[in-house]
Formats: sequence, C-alpha cells, structure tokens
Amino acid sequence: KDSIAYNKIKNLLIRSKSCTVGNLFLYKCVKNFGAKNILLIPTVVDLVKYKLNSPTENEKVIIGWIGTNSTVHYVDIVLQIINELSKNNSIKLITIGASLDSSKIAPTLEYEFFEWSEYNEVNLLNKIDIGVMPLDDTDWEKGKCAYKLIQYMALSKATVSSKIGANIEVLENNPQLGLLSDNSTKNDWKNNLQELISSRNKRI
Repeated sequence: KDSIAYNKIKNLLIRSKSCTVGNLFLYKCVKNFGAKNILLIPTVVDLVKYKLNSPTENEKVIIGWIGTNSTVHYVDIVLQIINELSKNNSIKLITIGASLDSSKIAPTLEYEFFEWSEYNEVNLLNKIDIGVMPLDDTDWEKGKCAYKLIQYMALSKATVSSKIGANIEVLENNPQLGLLSDNSTKNDWKNNLQELISSRNKRI
C-alpha cells in the first residue's frame, strides 16, 4: 500500500470524474480508494464471432484451457488431477496460447498445444468438450473478470472453474451453466471433472 504504483492509481481514481470496473471485487476496491461514478461493466464476448456449433463428437473427451505464458502456471493447480483421471478415462488435454512442461504430463495423458491467434481462437475453442479455469486464491485473481469462463460458455462448452472471484458471480446462481471447484480440496476438482468426463449428456 506504500508503493508508487498503488498511490498513483489511488490518486488517479480520486481525481477522475468516473471509472469502469469489470467485477464486484474491483468495484469495492475502487470505491474504498475514493472513486466516484463507478460503472460496473461485466466482461462480454462478440456473439457474432462466437458462433455456436453442434456438440463435439471427439473420440476422446477433450479438456481445454486458453491463456498466455504469464497465466499458464494456473494449469498446475489441476494438472496432477487430469493426469490421474487419464489413467481410467479416455481424455485429451489441449492448451491454447501457452504450452505446458512436457515432463509434467503423464504417459497416459494425450496432450497438444496450439498457438493462439485471433483468427483461430474460436475454431480451437470449438474443439474442446470441457473448458477449465483454475485460479489461485489471492486478490490478484479476485480482480480477474472470468473471461476464459465466458469464452467457453459462449460456445456452449461445459466448464469447471475455481470458486474464486468473478467465477462465483457468473456461476453461483447458475449451476446448470458450469461447475465451481474449491481449490482447498482436490477431490472437488476431480469429482467435477469426472462427472463431466463420464456423461456426454451432462456436458451438453
């Protein structure tokens, strides 16, 4: 709180006539800073671009994640669980935009990495059956606005995400749209993923 960046942001917010935020956590933060005329605009995607396809018919159930090199470490939260599930389930893991350390991938888990581009983003996301959004539980992650989750949902993909921040805002009152997982118990992630892997009807 004594950092130059903190004070700079605080002073900007106090002096601004208005500001926009993407979730309730950020709203409360800027309000505490003294911001005025705060407008909460939830994250959205362009539904002209995000066209719904018919449900996927993959040989294996594809679990997917999209992100960057700066966020790929979140996959580690669930990677061991996905490795374990691959021993008794026909699944494949794909990441879009950042690759995983191959030494962390179990021999039983098929894995594929795809480079991201604006042109191929929707086509790649349409390949998956289950989209995952694991997050750490810190203020930084609480400031995120559930973008990955909304991308998956816009394409009617089943989702499993950490019960943190804006993910809760999006799904807590809409459990039929996706499953929330408590990071404190790995069984929560495992059970939610297994439920969707085991039932195509539930994924749809």
